[in-house]
Amino acid sequence: MSALGLLLWLAAQGGPPAQPSSQPSSQPSALQPGGTAADLSARVTIIYELDETMIRAQESWSLQNQSGRRIEPNTLVFPIPGPVRRLAVDEERGQGFTVGPTGAELMATAALGAGQKELGFTYAIESQGSTLNMRRPTPVQIEAGRLILEQVDGLKLEANVPFTSRTSNLNGIEFAIFDFGGVPAGSFLDLKITGMPYKSAAPRNMAVLFCLGLVGWTIYVLVNQRSLKAKVAPPLGAMSAQARRDQIVKALELLERDREADKVKDKRYQRRHAELMQELATVLREIEISRALSGPGA
Repeated sequence: MSALGLLLWLAAQGGPPAQPSSQPSSQPSALQPGGTAADLSARVTIIYELDETMIRAQESWSLQNQSGRRIEPNTLVFPIPGPVRRLAVDEERGQGFTVGPTGAELMATAALGAGQKELGFTYAIESQGSTLNMRRPTPVQIEAGRLILEQVDGLKLEANVPFTSRTSNLNGIEFAIFDFGGVPAGSFLDLKITGMPYKSAAPRNMAVLFCLGLVGWTIYVLVNQRSLKAKVAPPLGAMSAQARRDQIVKALELLERDREADKVKDKRYQRRHAELMQELATVLREIEISRALSGPGA
């Protein structure tokens, strides 16, 4: 079940006493100015979906302003303890709020009037081990709170406020439910959760790095091997080393015939013969190197 479905189902279960239903928030301009976040009270439900590498969180806040003062947007900021990833405001339950410039806080974008205001948002926290320590600033007074996690063997919660715990079954899955309250505005909610499932990502990261290194080494070897072969291996086609050797041998034979037929003077014969013999020595050296690189039987 998704976190949203779980939230809707468990919100209907027993828990802290419900607030009386309130009218929609009045127009902020009709209220006296000077209100701050400390004038708000809240009821909050926090859901942590645990896996071996990540904690996915969804929070639902119901804010009440009964002070008679307008809450200015620059006074209402909800810091989310980090390292936080993918903090996002719910489109339906987060109107009037936005993610702050650091990506780790929610900020009001409009003044809050009297009555009730809903806020919903999601985020993720990378697991650092089987224990989660969270020190959470509370800009508003939390009258009643609920923390929901899937029940696993050895899971325990410690907090700096009194809480009650119970379990509830949904489709064969046990959930741990912790109800708490009485957190003053401007203080901290300290939570310590132990016994969480955890699987270190270090072996996976090392395996990925090893594979990347192996791929890089293979590419390096192939490139250098091709470069070396391009320098010493005989090219394909008529101008391979063997073909040039045969051409030079034929040129030498023709040169000898021309000399016997008195078609070439001795001086020119000597010069041309020396050039061909030098070219032949070079080609034969290339052939020997190529055979040595190719290995036995080449």
